[in-house]
Amino acid sequence: MNYYKTIGIIIASSLIWYFLPEKISYSAPEKSIKTVVDKTPNSKYQKADSLYQQYQSLIESNPEKSLEYLSQGINLLKKIKRDSSGNTLLIEMYQSLYNDLYIEDDDIDTVLITALEVYHIPKIENSDPNIYAKLCSDIASMNSIIGNQEETIKWYQKAIDIFNRSSPKNYSKIGLGYNNLAYAYNEIGYTHQVIKNYEKAHLTWFIHCHNYIDYNSTV
Repeated sequence: MNYYKTIGIIIASSLIWYFLPEKISYSAPEKSIKTVVDKTPNSKYQKADSLYQQYQSLIESNPEKSLEYLSQGINLLKKIKRDSSGNTLLIEMYQSLYNDLYIEDDDIDTVLITALEVYHIPKIENSDPNIYAKLCSDIASMNSIIGNQEETIKWYQKAIDIFNRSSPKNYSKIGLGYNNLAYAYNEIGYTHQVIKNYEKAHLTWFIHCHNYIDYNSTV
């Protein structure tokens, strides 16, 4: 028992999954999605993408103006038909928005509402599964901050399920999902689930991740 507890503490303290946006490459539309999106240079999709690029270029020098561009891009993209890449772009734009809104824990309710807003947009699940899973993990992290561990567990499990269905699988993220799930169970004293999920995280990293760290050597 002390062995697993020690591993859990080391992993949890060093690898908690913060909800910062990640740089991504937008995937091609999934074959099962029949929506045709106009992506010509003058299309609304391209305009929304351009607004997002302007947001990124100004975020350091002019945060207020950059946020205006981001909000305009989100509102524009929400109004058009979107394929997988369009939904992926919309999620990433929302992730940028709620990370900008998050300054300290007192702001977490507003941030959580913003994240749930994009999650509930119809057919938003037709997006890059890694980005969609990251959204679910973000929502889990926010619930963890406000102390709602039941919701935290539910959303981390959603993220893990989506990562497991993606191809190719991102085993680093899957392992981290199990690690975070174990941490959430630890908060409510479910020792059996803590050990079970830490073992899954440990095994996933050991088998599939080349940069796996042998935590046993640090104990």
